[in-house]
Amino acid sequence: MGLFASDWQRLHKKISRQYELIALRNLESGLSPEGADVLGIITEIVREYFPNLSGTEAEDVVRNEYKCFKDFSVRDSIACALRQMNPDIPEVGVSEIFEAVKSRFHAPEREHEYFLFFIISKIIELGNLSISRGSYLIDISRGRIPKTSRFIRFFQMWRQIARYNMAKDRIKG
Repeated sequence: MGLFASDWQRLHKKISRQYELIALRNLESGLSPEGADVLGIITEIVREYFPNLSGTEAEDVVRNEYKCFKDFSVRDSIACALRQMNPDIPEVGVSEIFEAVKSRFHAPEREHEYFLFFIISKIIELGNLSISRGSYLIDISRGRIPKTSRFIRFFQMWRQIARYNMAKDRIKG
């Protein structure tokens, strides 16, 4: 994590890393990557950030957010963020940008990743961080995803490859 990273960038990196580690742990325990329970992994993350929720309540939150993700019912958040950036933006401009963000978030091959970002946006909204939910979603749709340094990524990738190969060897026998 960068020394000068903002609160929401640190949160994004931390949750993304947690997601990878939980998925890797599931792979090590014998679950196949194709059968990964994305909602289960995200539920674990939600339970950590909202400790007052029980297991079933966290599952309900994730299911409700997944429904919102599919409907992409965050137009008000995006419109508010756009109006903060430019108070004179016309409704047509808001609609065009909303549709562009929505189409980016509905890429089927990266649905699990974008759903994780959608959950992060909800945590940002509830945590009242230095960015709004709408601004975060717009940044993500533009490809401005916070990343760790190359040095740290190299060691993380090396560690993950080693753990993946060990798990694969253990599964084979």
